[in-house]
Order: sequence, then C-alpha cells, then structure tokens
Amino acid sequence: AADHLRDDREIVTAAVKFDGLALEFASSALRADRDVVLVAVRQHGCALEFASEALRAEREIVREAVNRTPKAITFALGGLQDDEDMLEFVREGGVGYKTGAGDVAPATLR
Repeated sequence: AADHLRDDREIVTAAVKFDGLALEFASSALRADRDVVLVAVRQHGCALEFASEALRAEREIVREAVNRTPKAITFALGGLQDDEDMLEFVREGGVGYKTGAGDVAPATLR
C-alpha cells in the first residue's frame, strides 16, 4: 500500500475491521496504536503477530487476541506465553474470562 495510506488511521482501522491480518501492512506507528491493534485482534487473533512488541507483551491485548484465536498465544511476548493465568485462559478457549476487577467479561467476548 502507498505509504500515506499505511499511516492513515481511519483507512487502517477500516481495513483491520474487515480483516485483522491487514495490520501487517500498517505503518509501525499504527501497529503500536492500542486502539487500532485491539480492532485488529478482535477481528483475527493472529493479527497480534503484526502488533508492536510493546503491545504483544500487554496482557489485555493478548487476551483479546487469544479470545478470538487461541493459537495467537504464540505471538505473545513479555513472558505471557509462559504465564499460568494466560495458559489457563488458552486452555479454556478464552471464553468468559475474569477481568482484573473480578467481573465476567462482556457477552461479546464469550
């Protein structure tokens, strides 16, 4: 894609909403944009592979990715691949996990 399109937040967000794996073609700045990455991993968990290293190590981002596509755990960083809570979440298929506040995740994530 043309460089100006790869850095256009509105265009990239629309693209990853349709196909999360389109994150691969986003600029590095947008691959590090938490909101854009969340949209991408909620559409296809394996979009985590194309997120910035910092976001690949962020628990909430990884949970969202794994909730959509359990094998996305392979793209997690920061020790999350070996984190017992995260591994249990993967084994459970990612549904109905507890949030940090102890509430059950929204129905859209089940």
